[in-house]
Amino acid sequence: MVASISTPSCASKSSIKKKPYKRASSAPSKWSKNQSPKKRTVEKSQKRQAKISLRLSWPLKRISISRGFGVRENERHDGIDLSAPKGTPILASSGGRVIFSGNGPTGYGNMVMIMHSKKIITVYAHNFRNIVRKGEWVSHGQTIAYVGKTGRSTGYHLHFELRLNRKAVDPMIYLIK
Repeated sequence: MVASISTPSCASKSSIKKKPYKRASSAPSKWSKNQSPKKRTVEKSQKRQAKISLRLSWPLKRISISRGFGVRENERHDGIDLSAPKGTPILASSGGRVIFSGNGPTGYGNMVMIMHSKKIITVYAHNFRNIVRKGEWVSHGQTIAYVGKTGRSTGYHLHFELRLNRKAVDPMIYLIK
């Protein structure tokens, strides 16, 4: 004799509802109720930037800031603009290796990029003429270019950027006063 087992019709697979997994309330939450993951990421990056001890000197002898860092009129500005007469010498803010010297991305015109460490890069844009070449080592205060208005520029000035881990940060925080 063979015994047969049958499944009741009311217990079909589609009719069985699983209860959703509920996390134990005693476990700590990754983010507080009022803190989004994006805000937490920004706070972490600010803490990482604060750990880097960096002091840069001004890239021009006379300082006249014509535009600051950040968003203005819905347009992001990744550096600071320092107005100066045509041909004013641009100085390396710190020693390092030139990783780019030439006509930069759209809008930057002639530019120089110097890598000071694995994580720290400075950018000098809108130059009239670059006098350093890719691969050269430059010392602190060495003349690297001359002020111009190449690229998307309305007047003679230096566009100066600081990049930490490839992200643009406000150079004013690190420039010696």
